[in-house]
Amino acid sequence: MRLAVCLIIFVHIALELPAQRIYHVSKNGHDENPGTIQQPFRTIGRTNQLMLKPGDQLLFKGGEIFDGNILLDETDAGTGANPVRIASYGEGRATIYAGLGTALLAMNTEGISVENLVVKGDGSDTNDGSGIAVVNSLPGDRRLSYVRIKNISASGFGRDIKKLKGEIVGMQNPSGQGIFVGGTAVDKSKSGFNDVLIENCETFENEFYGILISGYWQDDPSRHIRFINNAYWSPAGNFRAGGCLSFDQWRKNSGHEMLKGRETGMFADPQLTGNGGFPSTGYTRESLCISGYLIKKGSPLIDAGLDIRRLFKSDVVRSDYCGVAFKPSRKPDIGAFEFNAD
Repeated sequence: MRLAVCLIIFVHIALELPAQRIYHVSKNGHDENPGTIQQPFRTIGRTNQLMLKPGDQLLFKGGEIFDGNILLDETDAGTGANPVRIASYGEGRATIYAGLGTALLAMNTEGISVENLVVKGDGSDTNDGSGIAVVNSLPGDRRLSYVRIKNISASGFGRDIKKLKGEIVGMQNPSGQGIFVGGTAVDKSKSGFNDVLIENCETFENEFYGILISGYWQDDPSRHIRFINNAYWSPAGNFRAGGCLSFDQWRKNSGHEMLKGRETGMFADPQLTGNGGFPSTGYTRESLCISGYLIKKGSPLIDAGLDIRRLFKSDVVRSDYCGVAFKPSRKPDIGAFEFNAD
């Protein structure tokens, strides 16, 4: 009898453990499919119907462009040990083309990792969104934990100024940024985020800030945040962050862009072909790879990236967005595109 009881308890515990699911999205898929790699979904609209649990992954096929706006809420939450992961699969990186909105909005959720994507808006003069926006609007000084944003290229995002009239004074609107992480609590409390890492990202041609960590001005909205190996640039050549007016001063005062005692990242003209231009119609992987994002010879981004394979023992990303393979003999470049001298 004791043995039978033990077996029943063991089976009950095993059934309580949730299975980690991997969903795939491809332009060759169909929204009636189960989302497997053999039978992927087709649209972002279908993926927004999912309820992602700890350890689940939502993967978009590399080299393809997906129209739409990814939405995550409190029902799509992971943990630090088992985060919900949004990323690319296959060769290269997928592009999320957000049009007039936000490419990925994570509202009141935690335990998420967004990796290896290109996010594009319709242009800073017409778009009213951000590339990646992780927002906490919960009342009562609620702190959400664990956000990872890695290997993201974000551009073309803006803000409709007319929409600011009804907003609460002291709160930074999350629109108009390449990447936004912050608190917008409805009761103006100190709600925000703990344990945030933004790593190896590039943001450019956005209306306001490339990367903004914000909340109510009188409070510290997010703690334990680190920036590592990002490229920053303003056409006017001006840098401003955390009360600092130079990149070197900000790095020294804040401890950002430091890894194991070594300086990372840079504030410099990335020297892109066409200054990051984006085709207004007929955008494809091929047009993106020739229309303004490639690195020119002599760019400071060349060989300035982190060697993820060596530092973190990871071989997940083997090529850039255009399918250019990383060469074992040299360090990777900062951003989504490797310099190709061929």
